[in-house]
Amino acid sequence: MRYDELAKKFELKGEEGYFYIGNLPKEEIWEFGKLYWDDTAERIYSKGYPLFEKDEVMHELSDYIPYIVGKEGLEEAIEIYKNKVISIYRNLLIDDENETSSAKQEQYIKSNLAEWEKGWALNTNINDPGLSSSWKYEYSIFELTRLLKTMDFEKETILFYGW
Repeated sequence: MRYDELAKKFELKGEEGYFYIGNLPKEEIWEFGKLYWDDTAERIYSKGYPLFEKDEVMHELSDYIPYIVGKEGLEEAIEIYKNKVISIYRNLLIDDENETSSAKQEQYIKSNLAEWEKGWALNTNINDPGLSSSWKYEYSIFELTRLLKTMDFEKETILFYGW
């Protein structure tokens, strides 16, 4: 489709002629949050291809950059998170110019304790398939792994986009 055709079919309510990606038939399965601080988005994009073939449409959607990344994109996200968790733990073992390792470890333990006390680390709501509500990498990676193990990639795919 051309952009004007997409906008007509999936327009933002009250905004005639403006395509809204949220109106595409889809289910949100994961939110990465802001990815501008490292190469996470680029690495995931590298595993896929643009959602729309027309350059004009992808240009109009440059705020979203919708890509089909499928299983390979999800596996890349898991690898990225695994490396982030390893980096966090390694960093806790060394003194640096700002803190001693013991001070960092104490802060880390307090932060994780707060996740558990607030109920974010473990999601026991049986109506919510998510295992955790935490944004911490060491919990989030289990959510991504759950998706990898439960998605039927023969029938479904993953659309990766942002704004």
